[in-house]
Order: sequence, then C-alpha cells, then structure tokens
Amino acid sequence: MMAAVKSRKANWGEHEIGFLVSECADNSDVLTGKHEGSEGGGEKDKARFWKETAERVNSMCGVGRTVEEVTKKWKDLKSKTKKKEQGRRRTMRLTGGGGPVDPLKDWEEKVRLYI
Repeated sequence: MMAAVKSRKANWGEHEIGFLVSECADNSDVLTGKHEGSEGGGEKDKARFWKETAERVNSMCGVGRTVEEVTKKWKDLKSKTKKKEQGRRRTMRLTGGGGPVDPLKDWEEKVRLYI
C-alpha cells in the first residue's frame, strides 16, 4: 500500500506577511486583552479574529491556510523579530559602536512595536 504524499503549501509572501502583521497590530486589544467573565467572551473574540484573518489571508493568496497555520506564523514572526532586534542591539553596544546593522523591514518594525 502506498503512503499518501503530503504536498507543501507555498511559502508566505511579503504581502501576506504584511497583511497578517497589520491585522494583528490593529487588533492587539483582541489578542492581548483580558478575558473577563465566565462565558469566555475574550476567547471567543480571539477565535473569531483568527478565523476571519485566516479567511482574509486565503482570499488574498488562495493557498488555503488553516487557522492553526496563521496563528503559528504570527507566533513565529514575533519570535524571529524579537531575536533579530536583540542581535541588532547587541551589535550596537559593542566597543566602538559595533558594525553596521541591518535595518528592520516595515513589517518587522510593526511587530517590534507590538511586542
């Protein structure tokens, strides 16, 4: 019996990443807000936000990304941007001012301001 071959989805494009960052930055109150009440209203709002964002990303690119893939991408973007910013700051603090540092992309700057 042959095993099913799982094909990879296309890599995230700059426009998709920019859109995801803009959506998350504009809705930071939903993503980081306190989840008050016993009915879990905050969690429902967050789940609705991720579902709608995944649908909008899919309408842009047509790749068919799941909610889990979109949330993982956001977490990965935050992590990578934080590490890049730490490296940039470390370089600037070296004796003599360090070497030249790579500037952050527009979307990385938005993520840096978010975190």
